[in-house]
This record gives sequence, C-alpha cells and structure tokens, in this order.
Amino acid sequence: MIWNQEEIEAGDGNESKLASDDPPPPVLLDVDFCGGIVNLHALNPPKGEAAAVDRLPPLIYVEFARIPPAEIFTLGLQDSEIAASDFVEFINLRDFLVAQGLTRAEQSFQSSLEFSPDRARFYTFHFQPDRNVALITTALNERSIVARAVAGRNLVPPQPVLDPLQEPLVGSLLTTSPSGIKGLENQWYLFRCGVDRVWKRGFSGKGVVIADIDWGFNINHLDLKDQIDVKFNSMDQGSNVSSSNVTCHGTAVFGIAGAANNNYGMAGVAYDSRLWAIMAGDEPLATINAQPWWDALDFVRCTDSHGARKIVMLEVQTLAGENIEVIPQISQAITDAIKAEVVVCVAAGNGQRDAGSDEKGNPFPPTGSIIVGATAYDSVDNPLADFSNFGPRVAIYAPGDRRHDLTCGSLTKNAYRNNFGGTSGATPKVAGTIALMLEANSKLTHCEIKDILRETGTPIKTDNPNAAGGVFLNAERAVCEAINRAGGKC
Repeated sequence: MIWNQEEIEAGDGNESKLASDDPPPPVLLDVDFCGGIVNLHALNPPKGEAAAVDRLPPLIYVEFARIPPAEIFTLGLQDSEIAASDFVEFINLRDFLVAQGLTRAEQSFQSSLEFSPDRARFYTFHFQPDRNVALITTALNERSIVARAVAGRNLVPPQPVLDPLQEPLVGSLLTTSPSGIKGLENQWYLFRCGVDRVWKRGFSGKGVVIADIDWGFNINHLDLKDQIDVKFNSMDQGSNVSSSNVTCHGTAVFGIAGAANNNYGMAGVAYDSRLWAIMAGDEPLATINAQPWWDALDFVRCTDSHGARKIVMLEVQTLAGENIEVIPQISQAITDAIKAEVVVCVAAGNGQRDAGSDEKGNPFPPTGSIIVGATAYDSVDNPLADFSNFGPRVAIYAPGDRRHDLTCGSLTKNAYRNNFGGTSGATPKVAGTIALMLEANSKLTHCEIKDILRETGTPIKTDNPNAAGGVFLNAERAVCEAINRAGGKC
C-alpha cells in the first residue's frame, strides 16, 4: 500500500515548529573505504551528546505495535467511514505526519506477508528534504501505537575509521610473504583460528552456500569466478553485481570466506563452499535507502539452494557505526530468515559502541543473529580491536586487523591485498567456519550453531568491562562439537 503526495495534500502551510527546525551545521569526517580516504559530512551533535555521524535522509522506518488499517492510506476515504474506534489513533498519527511534511507512505514489505503476517506492521515514511526527521522520530516513539521508529541512516561498509598511523607510507608494512611477493603477508588468521586443523580433518565447506549481502564484487577474480553460483542485484532485481563503486568490499569478504583452493593465490576458510554474490549497495556516500538490504535477505531466504544449507553475511552498518539491526525492517527480515533455517551472520559494526544500542545509547530488540566483532593483530593474544562494537549481543569475535588480513583485491583478476579488516573482515572468517560446521553436521540449527561458537571459543583480551559476552573463534573446537552432536567422535 503506497500513499504519496499526488494522492493527499502534505500539510496546510501551518506546520509546527517541530517540522521547521533547521538541521545542525555539518562537520567533516574522514572514513576509510577499502583503503582510500573519503570525506563525509556528519551532523554536529547537540551539546553534551557524543558526535553523530549520520546526515539523516528524509525518511523514517516505523514498526507499529499492531497492524494499521489499510483504509488509513486509501485515497478518498473519509475518516467517518473508518468505523473501528481503534483507528482514531492512526488517523491522528496520519494527520500529524502530514503536518510534518510527509510526501509518501508505503508498506516496507510488499511480499512474504503470508510467510510472516507481522510484516504488515512495517512502514516507510518519506518527508520533504528540509524536515528534521530526528525530532519527528522522537515524537513518533512517544505514541503507544508505535513499537519502534528509527530515522533513516546513511549506510556504509563496516570498515574501521581511518587511523593515519596505519597508512602504509607512515609505518613500514612492506613485508615479504613465503611466496616471495613483496608487500603481502600470509593468511596468519587461518592458523590463529584453527582452520588449518579443520582442513586436515577433511572439511572444506562442501555442500554449503555462503551468501554475501554486500557492496559489489569482482566476479572475474581467479580465486572467485568458479565459486560463484548466484548473482543478484537487489537494487534493480538484475544480475549485475559489479556495477558498484565499492566492488573492493564484497571481493575482499568473499576471498576470506570462500576463495578457491586452486594452487593460484589464497584459500578461503570454506574453500569448497558455493558463493552467492548479492549486491544491495553501490555507493556508500549516497546510500540512504535500506530497502535493498532487507529485499536481499528475502531473496536469499526464498531462493532454492537445492538442499544446501544457507549462510548469510550481512556486510553493512550505519555511518554512525551502529549495528545495522537498529533498522526495524532489517531486523524483521533477519528474524524471518532465521525462522526459515538460514544462518545469519551480522557484522557488529565499527563504532566503538554496544552492538545492541543505537548512537544515543538506546537498546533495540535482538534478532538472534550471530553478531561478529573484531580483534586486532597480536603475535600471542587476541585483543579487542579498538574500533569494534562490543557487548553481550556480540556472539563471537574473529581477526579483523586491516593491516594484516590478506585477501582478494578487486582491481584485477589476480589482485591481492592486506589493507582490509574491521568487522567486515571478521564476519567471513566466522561464516566460513559455520560452513565447515554444517558440512560436519547439516542438521545444526541457527541457535545451536550460535551456542557452539560461544561454548568453544576462548577469551578475548580487553580492559573494557562492557565487552563481556563474546569469545574468540576456535574453528577446530566448533567443528568437533558439531561432529559430537551428530553422534560422531572428534
């Protein structure tokens, strides 16, 4: 159901002060995408608040406490024709939104209502560009019929904010790998997480699908081209997943998770898994619409894998570094995917904040997903990376140090790189391990997998008392427990 400005008048010119407050002036923020500095503008926060890094797009994502009557958004229907007294609150809400400069209202989910009737509770509201959606969102959250309202976020790949001391020309990172290629290190993280010992047991991820919902891919890379079975662009419903300005991101993620064992370059954690390349964003500086991300989750859930178990990696965060589950529609799509026996891994985000709270510290409901945090490189310990989100919502941590994590590069078909990491780099290590677990025991549920990862991991090193909860990935112990739960012996 769509309600747009062609169908109703968007206010009478007497909008409240709420709608006309000028937005705060911008400040400049430098963020690193796949190794390059990009200048982004962010909002100056109110006094006494932490710095915000979202320039809020003029839309609001709303989850209602109950399903709104479709008649509320039907052209020409008089309020008197809406008989149920329960609808009065929705009529009042509609009039409030119109006064605030509403231009369009639509059901967020246009399909799968049979699979999950709760989806009818989700709406996306669009406003005139000059409106302060942050204040409107606050007002919406005070209404009893609204379960949760979230102002639109700018979305970016979950890579850490740039530390200039880590730039290659500031410090000396020019090492030599065992293969003799100057500037590249080896895949040290495989050994730290015990993946090599799983390989020696004969597991490689065979018969398991890993779907990466990401920002684009170099599908011709020699370590990936024969691994990719499905290509889907959720922005245009096509199959071109290489039209992005950020193909470096999905290419690097896939390299860690599932690069081929072809005696050419590197090997992914689950090198025999089948890869699904799902592009949901193409330009992080302009990505304000979250719908392609929840549409991508629905695509993976609904696409036939011919009996293979499916794992999703959700590689996106808000510009503020929040866990993407802060957006209620994405949370619902994750919940529905888990209900359909898809294993969902979510990058925790790189905002140095609790992964279960928004940028103002307000908690949001959990989905049950496997949230992945990042650790920094250390020769002995596994310290929490200083950029990684943390907290009890994080199930598992894995290496995500962009200085040292070798993976595939996107510039050519035979490119490799060190300059990747963050929770973006940690998530494919966990997803690849889950593929190894499912090869060992395909009957494991999402919840069992999450429990096993928690039970078999080892402590991370941190002085942050709020980081308690997650553990460091131990692939060998996790696969052994999967075997044990199948009645085998490890």
